[in-house]
Amino acid sequence: MRVIQTIFDGVFVLEPTVYKDERGFFMESYNEQTFRKLGFDIHPSSTVLRPF
Repeated sequence: MRVIQTIFDGVFVLEPTVYKDERGFFMESYNEQTFRKLGFDIHPSSTVLRPF
């Protein structure tokens, strides 16, 4: 994960590492250990809705 500082104090762009091959791609959008190592202490909640 790459952390990009913006011109705004305390605002960052977090760019995940994307692994691609002939089957498609994989990326991890959130990993608590990685975020802690980067100095971020956040606890997001996530909900996915897929209509039929």
